[in-house]
Amino acid sequence: MNKGISPLIATIILVSIVFSIIGISLPLINDFIIEETTSLNNFSDNSIKCSFGSIQIKNFSFENSKFIGIIENKGNVILENIIFNVVYEDKTVENIHICLNNSTLIKCSDSNLKLNVSDKILFNILSNKDQYNYIKISTNCPNVNYIIENNL
Repeated sequence: MNKGISPLIATIILVSIVFSIIGISLPLINDFIIEETTSLNNFSDNSIKCSFGSIQIKNFSFENSKFIGIIENKGNVILENIIFNVVYEDKTVENIHICLNNSTLIKCSDSNLKLNVSDKILFNILSNKDQYNYIKISTNCPNVNYIIENNL
């Protein structure tokens, strides 16, 4: 005669294991859902806010290896982390972080610039090289940038 556990006992043990697994994993799944929802909300809030951003460069010139001009916040949001991404003729790239020193923008190691709505600030930034192909000026808003091409 074969001995084993009855089907009723096996079913009770199996149901107990399933409920134990659910009890252990449910808080983890709940935390994950809350974290992802919060992250998505933050991303969409920033995307909506940034959709009202715009910058413009005026009176731009490149003289004696210096980028000179005026940067203006033309949008309706505060722009920060302004970086000049310069692509030179030899295809090298320099990321120039911009800081405010008195009333002029200068090169620095970590951007501290906060460009309020309608702010216009003069920049006078020393370049590493004599010729460039183009400059992409980027901000904390991924869709708010400005490109300056060298038409020489």
